[in-house]
Amino acid sequence: GAKASDKPDIKLLVDCKTPMAIERTLLRWMRSTVLLAGLSSYLIAGHTSSMQLSGMLVGLLSLLFVMMPLRSYLERSRELQNPRAKQPKVDRTMPRTMALSLSFILLATVILDVCVGTGVEES
Repeated sequence: GAKASDKPDIKLLVDCKTPMAIERTLLRWMRSTVLLAGLSSYLIAGHTSSMQLSGMLVGLLSLLFVMMPLRSYLERSRELQNPRAKQPKVDRTMPRTMALSLSFILLATVILDVCVGTGVEES
């Protein structure tokens, strides 16, 4: 009987809050993705070509941000299965990608407005 209690439970090496934190992070990114998809729909329904271009680019960005957080969630969940798992490190890839992508979309919209004109089209 004493032999079994001498061995620590391997699964207790990871803080029990860690899996929940990983899930909360995924849910936060999914919430942002839903907001981006709504913005994309609104922009695509716009009357100017720059709005529609921005809408398509934001739509592609929202698709990207469905895949990236899900991949990160699955990787981190797999890491927790490893008995030698440590607390996950902070990953700044997704916020950087979001910032760079939104900057690119803004730049593309400004360039399109400058090249095409004022961006107001008459129907």
